[in-house]
Amino acid sequence: MAGMGHIARSASLIDVLEAQGHSCQVVLRTDAEGHTFAKHRGLTVKEIELTDFLEPEASVVLDAIAIPHMDAALLSRMRRRILISPVCNRADIATAVLVRFAPKKLLNQTSDCCTIIQDERFANVTTADLVAKSLSYEDLTIGVCLSAGSAQKDIDELVKAAAIAPRVNEVRVIHPEAPRVEQAQKTILHRAFCHDPWSFLSSVNVFVGGDGVMIAEAVAQGLPCLSVNRPESPNKNQFLADVGCIRVCTYDEAPGAVAAMVSDRSGLAAMHQAARSSNSSQNVNALADAITGLLEIEKVKG
Repeated sequence: MAGMGHIARSASLIDVLEAQGHSCQVVLRTDAEGHTFAKHRGLTVKEIELTDFLEPEASVVLDAIAIPHMDAALLSRMRRRILISPVCNRADIATAVLVRFAPKKLLNQTSDCCTIIQDERFANVTTADLVAKSLSYEDLTIGVCLSAGSAQKDIDELVKAAAIAPRVNEVRVIHPEAPRVEQAQKTILHRAFCHDPWSFLSSVNVFVGGDGVMIAEAVAQGLPCLSVNRPESPNKNQFLADVGCIRVCTYDEAPGAVAAMVSDRSGLAAMHQAARSSNSSQNVNALADAITGLLEIEKVKG
């Protein structure tokens, strides 16, 4: 199964791979909402059944949270199986893993002969059309969109903390359920889902997200970010925290972390400049280039 971030990443990766001359087809395993999003991103016109894709010399890129047992058995027949999701449950079938950060849980699943490439530039595969903005921080419009789709936790307290902070004009929220925030006295705009989230979030100058692709997309636009993770999850965006683009907290810490972050206007301005200086959108091709490089090595080996 693939989440929205996986679909967005795969669609962007396919765009680059096809521009490099590769032919790509897609096997989709997602829910109805995910399939609609995949259609919006142009993936359904490339869709085939996995049983139709059994060339033994084929290369397959795996971008999923969970791969069903039957699919894993079929995929294992293919020569090259390149995993680009750090949270996949079947890293054991990968011949190569290409991720921005490889959690220990994933590494423990991989075989001894699996090629592991960790490169923070891979996070930028979805940032092709995003431009770093020049922003000011006298007043704030805060965007909120956390990871995990329908499994997202309650965000009422987080949104309330953002809404009651001084000189916050508006909070824009993408979440399966509308936040219940009484007496906020600020405008809270909600969408349950967006095919184009950055259109809805175009006016924000601060972003609160999970740990997925939207954090890299926000940084590419120069936005200071708060990355909200589960306590048991590794920090996949530590490299962005190290250069001052983002701050990281757990769900339980999020309301206090939001309040502290938006109250520090000079800190927000510094984070904004760090994000603008990262030039992250220049690394859009890094993941596709690494995949092409692996395929070229395999071709030389015969």
